Amino acid sequence: MNLACKIIREATAFLPDTIRYPISVIKEEIAEQIKEIRLKRECPVAVITSNQRLFLRFDGSLTYNLNQDDICIAKSHEIDDAVRRLCNYSLHAFQNEMKNGYITVLGGHRVGIGATAVTNAQGELTAIKNVASLNIRIAREVIGAADALIKNVFNSGIKSVLIVGEPSSGKTTVLRDVASRLSGTDFDYLRVCVVDERSEIAAISDGISQKSLGIGCDVLDGYPKAEGMMIALRAMSPDVIICDEIGADGDVAAVESVANAGVKIIATIHASSFSQLVKRPQFARLMQTSAFDVAVVLLGKNMPGEIKEIVPLKRYWR
Repeated sequence: MNLACKIIREATAFLPDTIRYPISVIKEEIAEQIKEIRLKRECPVAVITSNQRLFLRFDGSLTYNLNQDDICIAKSHEIDDAVRRLCNYSLHAFQNEMKNGYITVLGGHRVGIGATAVTNAQGELTAIKNVASLNIRIAREVIGAADALIKNVFNSGIKSVLIVGEPSSGKTTVLRDVASRLSGTDFDYLRVCVVDERSEIAAISDGISQKSLGIGCDVLDGYPKAEGMMIALRAMSPDVIICDEIGADGDVAAVESVANAGVKIIATIHASSFSQLVKRPQFARLMQTSAFDVAVVLLGKNMPGEIKEIVPLKRYWR
């Protein structure tokens, strides 16, 4: 089986057969391009590539034309069945993940959940109900995704890097390749620790990483980022700590501790451009730590992993 097809089948294993089968027979050349598969109650199943939205037919072919009788529609009972399978038939056990808006499945694929919020008297989110849509984001390994970063940023030594990009711009893909390269032969097996809060970077299953992160890489799977960074410092003696989607107040304090310990940190943050990032309060708080040497800004979702600009950050330190 083609690797791309295997990845798609892995990501959609929780879907009911009526939807999973048409997806499983999508042609290889199309499977390689799929970034997301979207399901919405009583709506056509959409397949998203880098530059188009197509709709699934029962024979596994894809079309722009919705005026056809064989379009695969996600029925309400199929969405309910998919959610039960996604939660291993225990919605209560997965309520915290569902509150965060997604569940990560085997292989590091993230399933986003669109639903109705349940809040308490203080307006705090306590649970969700009435799942209306699911968005399956396909996680892929791209060997060489970090080539440009390594060539242009690490040419004079390892630096602490803030990778900046919008959703689907390839931030996690670049992190994966950075971890693999730094903890491999190219850098004499640096001690790298990945704090993988969402189980997306390494995709740990039964203690084994499903992604290639290098022989010198340790993974703290499922740990909240701030707590994971502190545990990494105390227990793993890392040269580099890597984590995804940083910016909460607790993260900032942990980043400062990492920097004060002389450990490099490579992390991602959401923003469509550097100018947008500078306006965000998270950026100001991160700069107060003096932890990051450079920001690497990615081009965007149409060219995932490609670098738009590299910005030295020392002048932004507070």
